Amino acid sequence: SASWRIISAKCSRATVWNAPAMLSWCWRLLSEAGASIEVSGRSLRRFPATEVDRLLRARVLVERRRARAWRTCPDCSCGLPTRPVREVDGVSRACCPLDPAADEPLDEDDLRRFAVDPDRLAAEIAASGGLTGEPLRLREDVWLLGATREGRAIVLCGRLEGVAAPGTLAAVRTAAPGADVQVLAPETDPAAALRLREAGVEVRDLADGMACEAG
Repeated sequence: SASWRIISAKCSRATVWNAPAMLSWCWRLLSEAGASIEVSGRSLRRFPATEVDRLLRARVLVERRRARAWRTCPDCSCGLPTRPVREVDGVSRACCPLDPAADEPLDEDDLRRFAVDPDRLAAEIAASGGLTGEPLRLREDVWLLGATREGRAIVLCGRLEGVAAPGTLAAVRTAAPGADVQVLAPETDPAAALRLREAGVEVRDLADGMACEAG
């Protein structure tokens, strides 16, 4: 299983993001699109079915109502925002109102939709790293995941600005008194990263952490 550890000197002394690929992928989606995002069954095919099933059982992924509409044909002049999905001869199809020849056959995974639960995802990421303590949501997109065996407090965020905002870092310090703090983010905002580093906080870009782990 995955775990958090102190990476080699060539990547600087910092904790690697080493959560399973599916967890980090879900976190990126949440960071980019917010908690209202829905994931299609087709997009989940990139991951092992056992991992998808595990996250469904853990309620990290929550199945929603099947899609009842589909994107319109490229360059279609129908003027509709979407095409209706209908069953024709036992096959689900995205039906073009102007040209039946442009109908698009769809399979079950095309129509399945899943929500992502942010709190359960954060807890799953913390568990995958063997962190101690219960994950604590500090604001909408900032979680104190827990601590490494070395005592480093790990913060996961959607945007660094959220951690650098007034009061958030103070809340981290209060929740993890005396601990070194490391923040993991999908993208590193230079200004926010500078403010955090000036405050003595280690900032890691998610992709850099993965690259270091791969090396």
